[in-house]
Amino acid sequence: MKKIFTLIALLMMATWVGWGQETFSGGTGTENDPYQISSAEDLKTLASSTENQYTSKYFILTQDIDLNPGITFSEEEPYVSGTPEEWTPCSVYSFNGNNHTISGVYVKYENTEKKSSVGLFSEGSIKNLNVANSYIEVNSNIEAGIQMYIGGIVGSGIATYCSFDGIINANIEGTVSELNIGGIYGAGYSASSYETEHCHTAGKINVSLKDIQLTELGACHIGGIGAEVASLSYNAAEITVNIDGMKPSSFGGFLWVSGVATKPSAMTSCYNTGNITVTGTNISESMPMVGIGGITSSGGANSIINYCYNTGTVNASGFEKLTGNVGVGSIIGLNQAQKGPNPTLEDVYYVKGTTAIGKNVFDNTGSIEGLISKEENKFKSGEIAHALRDKGGYGQNLDEYGNAIDETPVLLCFAGDEQKVYKLTLKSNDITTISGNIYRNAEPAKLLQEDVYNKLMETAEEGKDLIWKNTKGDVVAIGNDYTPSTDEKLTAEWGDVYTITTEVEPTAEAGIVEVSKKKAQEGDEISFTVTANEGYEFVSVTGATFTQGEEAGSYTFTMPAEDVTITATFKKIETGDDDDDEGGISTKRYQLFLADRDFYLNDKYDAEGLVLFSRHDKRYAEVGGSFTVYYEKDGEVNAGDYRIFWSKSANGEYKEVKFDEVSGFYQIRNVQSDVYVKIYGMDGFPVANESIEAQEARAYAQANKIVVITPEPTEVQIISMAGAVVATAQVAGQQEFANLTEGVYIVRMGESVVKLQVRN
Repeated sequence: MKKIFTLIALLMMATWVGWGQETFSGGTGTENDPYQISSAEDLKTLASSTENQYTSKYFILTQDIDLNPGITFSEEEPYVSGTPEEWTPCSVYSFNGNNHTISGVYVKYENTEKKSSVGLFSEGSIKNLNVANSYIEVNSNIEAGIQMYIGGIVGSGIATYCSFDGIINANIEGTVSELNIGGIYGAGYSASSYETEHCHTAGKINVSLKDIQLTELGACHIGGIGAEVASLSYNAAEITVNIDGMKPSSFGGFLWVSGVATKPSAMTSCYNTGNITVTGTNISESMPMVGIGGITSSGGANSIINYCYNTGTVNASGFEKLTGNVGVGSIIGLNQAQKGPNPTLEDVYYVKGTTAIGKNVFDNTGSIEGLISKEENKFKSGEIAHALRDKGGYGQNLDEYGNAIDETPVLLCFAGDEQKVYKLTLKSNDITTISGNIYRNAEPAKLLQEDVYNKLMETAEEGKDLIWKNTKGDVVAIGNDYTPSTDEKLTAEWGDVYTITTEVEPTAEAGIVEVSKKKAQEGDEISFTVTANEGYEFVSVTGATFTQGEEAGSYTFTMPAEDVTITATFKKIETGDDDDDEGGISTKRYQLFLADRDFYLNDKYDAEGLVLFSRHDKRYAEVGGSFTVYYEKDGEVNAGDYRIFWSKSANGEYKEVKFDEVSGFYQIRNVQSDVYVKIYGMDGFPVANESIEAQEARAYAQANKIVVITPEPTEVQIISMAGAVVATAQVAGQQEFANLTEGVYIVRMGESVVKLQVRN
């Protein structure tokens, strides 16, 4: 019987394998429950699938995958080192990269079919996918009628929110009816689905065309992106095309090479920084059209190009003897618009001294508006990024003095709002060295170069500094530090300025003092916060006449006509047992209470998979300590979808906890009471004095008073350290014992005893 059972099991396994068993990490392949790809093995299962097996299935990538760990594909020859494992391009219906990266894609492809699509995927709809450190090589001797599509992401299909960083080497010869090569994809499914958005290419695209015979209306399209309709996309890859022998048919033939798209009908907010070099030998003089452009190779009356630029070089040689139309341009290679309307362009920038449009095929006499030439240093200074910022969504990575780090504008969809560029116009009636326009990111920056500012300060009167005012007369900056948030015209003048310094006692590790300003004028309102570090508690702060704010550890004061030093004093917390086994006084600790399912959510926000956590599972803090909390949604750490609020008492008013960008957590500092934390939807607000039932009797100190909270009627005594009973009461709920003198008190709540320090 055992042998018979084993034989049946083997037959069943053979049957499953023959039917193409689906062995992905999870999912069912539907749009709402896609197959999960979480390993190289999952990808290889997809690659080894039978043709059309997944023609209507959905896939999602759940983590980064490296198909060839330890192997680097270099941009310098030889491009491949080591012995990488080859990848077989496969067709997929819908693949969501989920913003993950697939690395180490190695393809060596020899053409054998009538239609060949080559890339990470041969065909499909791809989104949210990055491909890095990859190499795709195609060696093909094309037979008549063969169509070939080569792309870094997909050969023939649709790609959005994708990037490719690697090398594409295509060596093609033979008879060509349609050859499309692109850094993202070769060709779209149809004319209506060529649109690409939020894509970019880096690395190298090398194309060698040998003895090419173009069929009737046959064409070679080579582009950094490869799209017809493109937006918010760019190419930084170097494109090199070498041609040795090319002939058109008697009915025509075309060669199109471009930095972004080869034949656009519409392009918005795209750019090219990659250098393009096309070299031709043995090119038939009868070639009808050759277009080589930094943005697009060709344009027509219906073409629309808005908010684009090119800084890459565009060079071509070997086409001088052609009798047809040859155009090499920084923006458009060939303008094919017939007599009448030209392409529509708006705010399209190119480097001064280069040719924007290589040739107008039909010798149009009308000018093409919207083209703007600028010196190369204008692209580096932030000026072009500023000009395109609100129209095309550009920014630039500048240092604190406005010097270019990236050297060229970048699309904000890839860079982030902190790289938005603002224009500041500086002037001074008294200081001739302050004048002109500067550009700065939306982050802390300097108004003047450091050497200029230091030179000015050498000649300044003692106690004077630069006061910067806007057109309304408001002071927006003192000295040289400034964080732009809008375009501004600033005027500088000398004024009396006083400094604010901070000190921490007994040691710098005891706590932190954060001040809103380091320089101020008399009468300015200054705010600061004092936070105790782990192991210390806050004692006092001196240096001026302070007003305590609503938040614990927050203070304000009015700047006097003199320098101010804020000194915060802390006390080291003595370690030891928290509880006295003999029923004595316990060391005071405050407790953190996290809401479980008591979330304040509306229809827009749900609590499914939503959990509050304390970092390192810390649930107690000494006086002046801190709590760090965060939340997870379906197992992933999030910030920004919901809001976190805290209260210092069971029936207290809830206040929002600010998210700390540096640590990535929500921090409640300088704890002076128990802390209750709840979570709300972004547009939800807590109800005032929302009730949270007390779980045990507890007490905390405030200025001149002690607050006691009990879940049921409890005898409470307040005893001074001298042994005198200050107050006795039967407490049910919350009660305050006010008008207490400064000092240490013992609070007995039934069987519980705590020691509290009251300050005035």
